[in-house]
Amino acid sequence: LAYLRCDILTKVLDNKRNLLFLLIFFLTSGFLGFNLWLFLVNPAPLSPIPGQQVFQNLAEIDFGQVLAEATKTAVPQPQVAQVLISGKVTIAFLGDSMIDTMGDLANLKITLSQDYPKVEFNLLNYGVGATTPVDGLARLIQEVVTPTKKLPPLLTIKPDIVVVESFAYNHGKNTSAEIERHYQILGEIFNKLNQAGISTLFLVTIAPSQNFAKNAPGVLWDENQRRLEAETVLAYLKAGLNFAKTQKLILVDAFTPSLEKSGFGKQIYVNPHDFIHPS
Repeated sequence: LAYLRCDILTKVLDNKRNLLFLLIFFLTSGFLGFNLWLFLVNPAPLSPIPGQQVFQNLAEIDFGQVLAEATKTAVPQPQVAQVLISGKVTIAFLGDSMIDTMGDLANLKITLSQDYPKVEFNLLNYGVGATTPVDGLARLIQEVVTPTKKLPPLLTIKPDIVVVESFAYNHGKNTSAEIERHYQILGEIFNKLNQAGISTLFLVTIAPSQNFAKNAPGVLWDENQRRLEAETVLAYLKAGLNFAKTQKLILVDAFTPSLEKSGFGKQIYVNPHDFIHPS
């Protein structure tokens, strides 16, 4: 099974415990022993202007160029030196079911603790299935209550880092206007986190496979409808790469290395029980 791993490196640690993080994010298959390292560079504060256009002529964007740039981050970086840190680090993960289905993040916590034994990690799953960026924005200031979790408003816990997922699997129509609106709202999320002095990362998750939602409970789409839905998810994920680039976000790109030549996602990274979520 593929699982998520993050190695967080400290770039700056001052007396006020303000952290600027580099993050190595890779997917590992236990059967194949295949590691894809995604090295994130050039953190910069986000200051989106309310109502600004996130994209310029979205329909004319050459996503091939965007993917080419993103692929550079997938090159292994074996020379990265670890900086030993100690103390407590709270990381919140905000997203839809692509985050929610990661559960208590126990595997990630084990890996982080092994790599940084002097650090006490507190990982919080603020993912909620079938929700959009609008819901994610509300989660910053509203209590999160679901059948499986109850969490205080995200901003009140004052995490050191928030990993914001793209919400691409819960989207509007496949039009430039709706994609732009989707990422304008995500821009508002980053803006509020930035104003609160919280370090952020942007996660563009894995691509849907050609068998998208094939076994998903309650999904009665025919093959053509499932393909159209997968293509819409792909459009939103690709736009997420451009969003990260234009807004100078620290990007966790799980999308690019998950692609196969067909343009869809590699099945090894997709849960065979519903053909939607990560395996």
